[in-house]
Parts: sequence; C-alpha cells; structure tokens
Amino acid sequence: MKTQALKNFKSFQIWVRFRSKDFGEQGFSAEVIDEILDTPFPGPNLDSEGVPQYTTLREIRAGREDLAIMTNAASSRYSSEVQRFRTENTKQQQDAELAIRQLANEYGSEGDQRYSQEELQNLQDIEDQIPGFESPTLKDIRESQTGDAASDAVGVQYLEALEALVILLLQKSTDCH
Repeated sequence: MKTQALKNFKSFQIWVRFRSKDFGEQGFSAEVIDEILDTPFPGPNLDSEGVPQYTTLREIRAGREDLAIMTNAASSRYSSEVQRFRTENTKQQQDAELAIRQLANEYGSEGDQRYSQEELQNLQDIEDQIPGFESPTLKDIRESQTGDAASDAVGVQYLEALEALVILLLQKSTDCH
C-alpha cells in the first residue's frame, strides 16, 4: 500500500511539473500549483473524537522530493510568467512608440514641428494605453513645444524672413547695375 501511495505521489508530481510548463489552457500557473499544494483535505490523522484532521499536500509531504519538485515547478512557472509579462510589455511599448513616431511624422509632414493640442492629445492617448510608459518621442515633442522652443521657432522664422529680404535686396541691387 505504501509503495502504491509513493508511486501515486511520484506520478502526481510529474504531472504537476509537466502542466507547469504548458502555457496553454491545460497548463498550471504558479497560483494553481500553490492552490493544489495548499488546499486542505481530510488527512490520515484523527483528532480525539476520531474525526480526520485537515492537512495540505504542502504539510503532509514536507521535506519529500515530490513536494520539492512541485514547489520548484511553481517557482519556475512564476519566473516564466514574469519573463513573458516583461517581454509582452516591452513589445507593447515598442509598438506604441512606433505608432507615436509615425503619427508625429504625419502631423509634422509639412516640415512644421509644432503640434496642435489635439495632435498632442492623440499622441498622449497612444502613450496612455500602456500604464507607466513614457514615449521618448512624445517627451521630445513636449520639450520642443515649450515657450523657449516657440520663441526659437519665431526667431528662426524671423531670420529666414530677414535672409529672404537680404537676397531680394541683393538681387535688386544687381539688377540696377
């Protein structure tokens, strides 16, 4: 009987370990494995009235290899889930950054790098879809939209107009000679 119970626990721990590696619908998350190990059930010990005392697999199999393997499977699964989350989050951030960059380029396609409040809000809406994400492109755009940047833009326009005037005057002076 004891040998059969050991075989059952061995089979069970193998099953749990393999399910922990399955990320499909049939797979076990770290939380599911912990729930399996921590769900109370009537154990082999009886209280003074002959009623089975509740225990968990984690308690009854403490110190045994099968529990260590299942606990390790939960830990490995948790690490894998964290890595998958980070990878997905990174991909979402890259996609959002690309979308922001493309839309910003569309808005600035006429060479005017000043953006309307509506355009800035549209870019912000893309950024806001990912909690905690700050787009480097949108950050640069915001910084370029400050009062100093606006003053610089006016200064550049003034210099361009002045240059055009000088060229026009030079052409007129050449035409007179």
